Amino acid sequence: MDVMKLRSHVKSDEVLGVLSVLAHDLSSFDFDSFNFYAPKVLFILVNNYTDESLHLGSGPISDAVVAASFHRYLNYQVYFLHNPAPEVFAQWLQKILLYTTENLTIYYSGRRTEVFDYDDEKSTALNELLLFDNGYILDEDLRVLLKRYPKGKETKVLLVSDIYESGSVWFIPPSVEKAEIEYYSNIVSISTLHKDLDHVVPAEKIHYQGLFTFLLFASARFSGSLVPNEIQIYLAPLLNYYQLDVELYVTKKELREEPVLPFAQ
Repeated sequence: MDVMKLRSHVKSDEVLGVLSVLAHDLSSFDFDSFNFYAPKVLFILVNNYTDESLHLGSGPISDAVVAASFHRYLNYQVYFLHNPAPEVFAQWLQKILLYTTENLTIYYSGRRTEVFDYDDEKSTALNELLLFDNGYILDEDLRVLLKRYPKGKETKVLLVSDIYESGSVWFIPPSVEKAEIEYYSNIVSISTLHKDLDHVVPAEKIHYQGLFTFLLFASARFSGSLVPNEIQIYLAPLLNYYQLDVELYVTKKELREEPVLPFAQ
């Protein structure tokens, strides 16, 4: 795993320069005048944080480069935001959901956290938060955007999360029947979850965060396909060494057996 250790020791500015060659930095565009219809889009959110208590080094940006390179290979238009304000991300997410017509991948590398639902004093439920330098977005707010804004029923949305604490900030009900009622779009969410839910993330975890991203896209490129059930079966033994499970959620049962990315035939 020397390569994975090296991943976090490259300077962030250098890796960001590589990402800027592969993808368009949305912070350089005027939001109001940016309008497009595109069949295939990758939207990257990469948070490595400037706050020292949250900082993740260059690793998440390196992972974003892997995702961008793979999607460029598939002729996607690739856009990214690096350490944005939460409202900026939400604004761009809404627009990209609206204007992507066929295949959309939303890739996230960064942190998440959990807080109790203080709106209900009797509840023991936890709210998932997508964590930014200067704020957060509730998983419920992301849920609303996913339900409301995808372009149409035929659009396929792939949610890939490689999060330092493991898990995902996208809530897709485990029950496919419930998910199909709640979401009309074709959505696949894939991430990892630590087998011990009460684990404390070790300091050395930063050395293998990003392994999921690498294995996911490398295996997809090698096989020439990304069928969710097949990928889950393939990745499970590789990630088991790190006590990670592959989490897979879909909004329609058939999505488990269908290619979720448009490889050329």
